Amino acid sequence: MDYAHNRLSFEKLFQSVKAEYPGQRVVIVFGCPGKKALDRRKDLSEISAQYADLVIITEEDPGEEDVLDISREMAAYVEAGGCDYSIEPDRGQAIRMAVMGCEEPTVILITGKDKAEVVAAVAEEPVEVPDISKMKLDELKEFAEDNGIDLTGCTTKASILQKIREYEADAAAAAAIITPEG
Repeated sequence: MDYAHNRLSFEKLFQSVKAEYPGQRVVIVFGCPGKKALDRRKDLSEISAQYADLVIITEEDPGEEDVLDISREMAAYVEAGGCDYSIEPDRGQAIRMAVMGCEEPTVILITGKDKAEVVAAVAEEPVEVPDISKMKLDELKEFAEDNGIDLTGCTTKASILQKIREYEADAAAAAAIITPEG
């Protein structure tokens, strides 16, 4: 997971990955926030198109702005750069798409805010998303129950955290090498 959020940090991230994993396929999952830093949509999309083999565009704290409008704007810059891309508004699904689409050794970059740090605008009031890693065991169990997460077989805080993260698809490691079986 990387919190790269501007042209320079994206460029450095990609350069570092290319140096560390030469010849590997690179897939990036990212989005841009709504109604702020509008130049990032162009900058980050252009850099991604330059370095990645596949760009998966998703939500990133869109606020009141439509996720698909943001994504389509970004996609135009990626397409102009000659890179393959997909739009998947659901961040969890976008991450799953990146992981499940690996048919060869691949570096997957997931940039942006972790769910625990996203502050989403609802009308005029922001809503904080809870940081599950700081919850106590009974709070985690309640959170899981409230969200319909099956904790069968989970007896420790670590196993419950893992189950919740799997459910949210937020535990996917950025810059992980995915090696296909067989």
